[in-house]
Amino acid sequence: VPARVREVNSPEVMGFPVESSNLDALTKDVVHVLAYLSDVGHLPSCLFVLPTEEVIPVYSLGGELRARYKEGPLFTAPDIGPLRARLGEYLQASRCIQSLGELTLLAVSPGDLSLVLPTCILARSIEARNWLPAFPHGDSLSVHVDDRTFEVPRNGGEEVFDLHAEIGRYLAGRQRLREPHELRVRQVGRDLWDQLQGILQPHPRRLVYYLEQDERLAKAHIPVFENRHALVAPQPSPFGYVLHLAPDLWELQRLVADELQRSRVLASPEHLIIQ
Repeated sequence: VPARVREVNSPEVMGFPVESSNLDALTKDVVHVLAYLSDVGHLPSCLFVLPTEEVIPVYSLGGELRARYKEGPLFTAPDIGPLRARLGEYLQASRCIQSLGELTLLAVSPGDLSLVLPTCILARSIEARNWLPAFPHGDSLSVHVDDRTFEVPRNGGEEVFDLHAEIGRYLAGRQRLREPHELRVRQVGRDLWDQLQGILQPHPRRLVYYLEQDERLAKAHIPVFENRHALVAPQPSPFGYVLHLAPDLWELQRLVADELQRSRVLASPEHLIIQ
């Protein structure tokens, strides 16, 4: 006697797995998840995910973003950067996270309610309130800043540098950055970096510093590349690569040294040298 085949439906609704062999039960479970995540009749536009895999829905209501962790205070902000900063301060004080870098942001696709990781983050520092996630959008890459959306067409990786240049000019023009190139490209994954490296040209110089390992000094270096926009230095970090872009080697050295000092890798920016 042939074995009976049991069909199981197991969709994901905004990252929550829902599974049932009964369509009516599956429908009820999906409605339950949507009701759990909805707020005043609205579904979240994105989610923050903690290292414990707990999720904090973010809602867009009345021109502002709002989020609340469990029974804590309601946080509101006009953009995702300041909302992340305020929520992150509360989560750090509550010992839910140790640093803002532990908060993962996922956008909710309005078409199928799937979750989308940002391609990268544009921000001066990991704690910056001007923290701008860049998301894929069809055949383009887009960033929402203030009440505007900046969008550039995909072009084999060049869109990352094009968007960086455009957003940097915008923020500097509003005196939110001293110089456009102070904006870094953050949380660049290995696959994206491999793609970007393929469109960059190696530069003969590199940035060098020394680390203490097993009571001995070990030499570490960061390679330098160039494209039509700037010189580029890819700095490894716990959350992917940080790409620094600058018009010359000395400014690139300053940017990387500042980042390494902030992350307590270097005691002084003078410890990073050009070779």
